[in-house]
Amino acid sequence: MEFNSILIFDELLYIASQIANACVHLESMKQTHQDIATRNMIVYEKNLMVKVTDGAVYMDKYNHDYYNGLPIRWMSPQSIVHEEFDSYSEVYSFGVCFWEILTMAKCRPFIELTDEQFLAIVYAYMNHGEPMVQLPRPTQCQNKEIYQLLHECLDSDPNQRPTFKEISLFLQRKTLTFTTSKLAQ
Repeated sequence: MEFNSILIFDELLYIASQIANACVHLESMKQTHQDIATRNMIVYEKNLMVKVTDGAVYMDKYNHDYYNGLPIRWMSPQSIVHEEFDSYSEVYSFGVCFWEILTMAKCRPFIELTDEQFLAIVYAYMNHGEPMVQLPRPTQCQNKEIYQLLHECLDSDPNQRPTFKEISLFLQRKTLTFTTSKLAQ
């Protein structure tokens, strides 16, 4: 069987699990990546091994306005407004990246909004407590527990977000039966 560009749900979870593991490692070194997004991931087709990079490896794939200046659509509200970059903000970015994985990066996050509209909503949330915009549920994500994890990562309140250790353990449990040997068939 040749590698198919359409990944099954377990493969998507396996990819997300590796990214979460990389974030656990960064966190253990008291560092943050500050741009966790699919554009910064290299996925090897043969075994789905993921390498987390820095520098938007495949920028040409997207429109020139996909990522303009700061990656605001991947940044937590706290990072945008208060320039707070920590594990809590990194989990939010991971949540957006996880959403991208589950949608197979077919569209950019919050596509229905301009950058200006998105920023206005974030500032209204942070300054006046108005509702924060949410990403739609990916059609690929019918699993209630996975969607709950995604939703928790994207929680507007940083104290309600899971830790990377919790995310990593959860995804590892969900991918225990996954084996990359299926890819070589």
